[in-house]
Amino acid sequence: MRRRPLIVAGSFRTERPPNRKRYNSSVLRRWIFGLLIAALPCAAQLRERQEAPAELPANMQDEDEGVPKQTEYAFNPIQARKEFTIGDFYARRGNQRGAAGRYLEATRWDPNYAEAFWKLGRARQELDEREEAAKAYQKYLELEPEGKQSKEARKRLAELEKAGLEKKAKPDSAGKATSDVVSPSAQ
Repeated sequence: MRRRPLIVAGSFRTERPPNRKRYNSSVLRRWIFGLLIAALPCAAQLRERQEAPAELPANMQDEDEGVPKQTEYAFNPIQARKEFTIGDFYARRGNQRGAAGRYLEATRWDPNYAEAFWKLGRARQELDEREEAAKAYQKYLELEPEGKQSKEARKRLAELEKAGLEKKAKPDSAGKATSDVVSPSAQ
């Protein structure tokens, strides 16, 4: 068997092949530098917009732009159910303020939606809004006096009324409790 001789002189390669790693990193550096140079004017423009936002000319502004849109509520049980479902979602997540707002919307779309009043009362009681919770429980009992939660609603309403009377009884400077409510014997 014949072996091939090593070609030392007269090789086909006269130069070293380029180092791919070094080549790629230099190209990458150039691209990054170009992007940074292009981003500087954009950052300056963004800063200018944040400092002085563009205003529309007077002839292009709405006349009621600053006024919040008032919703006209008509009987719509489908929309009431949607609001109620969203309120349940907020309540499960622990956002009682959002839940109360959605339950209130549900009662506006359907004023006879007793379950929405029940949940509105619960949410407002969690928020320590006693008067509004009591109104919601009263409305629930008015709509469904023998409903599923009527016993619980009466219990919670009694607790709220008791808490309301305790809040009205304020201690005076001597430490005795004085009441804003005048007793019949004092008249």
